[in-house]
Order: sequence, then structure tokens, then C-alpha cells
Amino acid sequence: ASDVFKRQTESINSSYQVLTEKTGKRIALIPGGFKPPHAGHFLLAKHFANKKDVDEVIVIVSTKSRPPVTVDMSIKLWELYTKEFPKIKVRSGTTPSPVDDVYELVADNSVFQEGDVALLGKSEKDVDDRRFDRAQSYAERNNPGVTVESVVTPVFAGGVSGTIMRNFILSGAAISFIKNLPTPLSQQQTDQAYAILPCNR
Repeated sequence: ASDVFKRQTESINSSYQVLTEKTGKRIALIPGGFKPPHAGHFLLAKHFANKKDVDEVIVIVSTKSRPPVTVDMSIKLWELYTKEFPKIKVRSGTTPSPVDDVYELVADNSVFQEGDVALLGKSEKDVDDRRFDRAQSYAERNNPGVTVESVVTPVFAGGVSGTIMRNFILSGAAISFIKNLPTPLSQQQTDQAYAILPCNR
């Protein structure tokens, strides 16, 4: 009889543990320089925001300026692009390196709590990228209970490099600049993007 009682007690305890297990948030991290953010960057953020199993998307803009684009300009552009996507939050990083910014954020218990999952996108062409391989062990040491998960994402067309986008701004190549902004932007949003950046038109 004692064996039966013991098995029932174990069963009750294991059921209780399952019921009380904390289910955390799934937060996608999108780190980068984003000087300026362009269509490809936006499509990546939108890809995560549209996923039902993602609770929040955090875009982290590294602190390194790339004249003529500053961190503040980059954040304002992101906010303009993502107005219709409440899941997407934009913040400044704390370092010049997007990789370091990810490590800092997963260790920040005001952002990630026990049971939360940090999702790190890795495009199909970057599957061999090893820069975030130590993020899980870093989280375990600095913010126990946080899981880091790599997610392979499609390669999103429509983006050119930040260097080319900055050259469009500096040379006054308005049409080329507009072509690489997230679409569809209204004329008003395009004008707002111009107002944020030192564009010659």
C-alpha cells in the first residue's frame, strides 16, 4: 500500500511541477549598425513580428555612428518604419559592436527573466556564423534561466549595404535612396525619412 501511495504522491508532485512551470516570453533580437536601416533590415524585423510564437522583437542599434547617419537618426527611422508593428521595440545598444550588444542584453535581467527565450536570427547565407555561439553559456553565467536559440531566417531581398545607402544620402541620389526604403511608405513617411536624414534633394 505504501508503494501505491508513494507513486500517487510522485504523480501529483510531477503534475504540480508542470502546472507551475514558468512559461517565459520569446523575444527576437535584431542587432546591427543600421546606419541607415533599409528595406532588408525592416523585412527581417517584420518576419519575426508576424510570427505567432514571438512575443516581442527588439531592434538594437549599435552606438557606432557612420557619418552622415547617427544613432539617433537610425532609431528615428526604425520608429517611422515600425509604427504599425507594436511588437517591434527599438533601442540603442551600449557598445559599438552589435555582437557585444546581444551578449549585454541577454545578461540584463530587466529585459530577460528566468524562462525567457532570446531568439537570434541567422540568415540562410550566414549559417556558419559563429559570433553568437557563446551567448547561451554567457546567459547561464550572468542571467540563469534564460535560453538563447538560433533561428535560420530567409535572405530578404531589397536591401543594399549601409555604405551604399550613405552614399545615396551624401550624393543626393534621392530616387535610389527611396527605392531601398521599406515599402510601402506613404509620401508623408518618405518626407519624414528625408527630414530625419541630411538628404539633399
